[in-house]
Amino acid sequence: MKLGMRGHDFGKMAEDVLFEFIKSKGFDTIQLAPVKAIKGINSFNDITEAHIEKIKEEADKAKVEISVLGCYIEPSLTDKEARLGQVSIFQKNIEYAKVFGSMIGTETTHLDPRTSTAEREKIYELLLDSVLRMVETAEKHSVDITIEPVADHTLNTAELTKRLLEDVNSERLKLIFDPFNVLLSSEVDIQTKVYDIYFELVGKYIEIIHMKGLEIENSEKTWTTLEKGLINYEYIFNWLHKNKPNIPILREHIMLETYKEDLQFMRRFIKPC
Repeated sequence: MKLGMRGHDFGKMAEDVLFEFIKSKGFDTIQLAPVKAIKGINSFNDITEAHIEKIKEEADKAKVEISVLGCYIEPSLTDKEARLGQVSIFQKNIEYAKVFGSMIGTETTHLDPRTSTAEREKIYELLLDSVLRMVETAEKHSVDITIEPVADHTLNTAELTKRLLEDVNSERLKLIFDPFNVLLSSEVDIQTKVYDIYFELVGKYIEIIHMKGLEIENSEKTWTTLEKGLINYEYIFNWLHKNKPNIPILREHIMLETYKEDLQFMRRFIKPC
């Protein structure tokens, strides 16, 4: 397993600084969102081929793997023009992911958990249309797409995630699994049951793990260090070692002030080869 982080969590930097800095802190891989991580790139429209070449050059030089190109769009918008505009951004970023030799990832648009079944079904169909378009481009460029289920987004359960995978039916569609994001705040006490359903139904598609520290404040989820958090990572890593022993592990929302203790916590679960 390779331990990593999001490329922008230590701040926005120039390409020739970012990767060396992250490597110096003990991380071997990242999820890179250029708009958030690279100085001089403030929107998707700012990205040039020269940027992509420079990013790859500096990542290779620092020996930092780009596991995932983060291109978090809104693929379930009800406004068709806006939704297809988002899909177009993702399709272009698939070409960048091919240069990096990485996967590309997104979530699926926030959706109130109280949304009616009928309305949720309509929005699922929009998501399916978007993902089919994205996968067509991914297949053309031989790039894997990773979709991240989130408990308060369109793709909100293991059952619906399985349905999407089956409806799309492409070897290029994979999953990011974030134990924090798949839980509603009311589900912390039954978290392992939630994880078991994901592992049983769609575990074979999981290619990236996100790690966050979870606290509950005023019935809402919030972030903390991994050590202080409520996520049962021992349970998760027991499954990973049996089923996905080489998967990248990416810490999200890491801070310079506490990264050492988070990294120590992550290393606790890595077994020697």
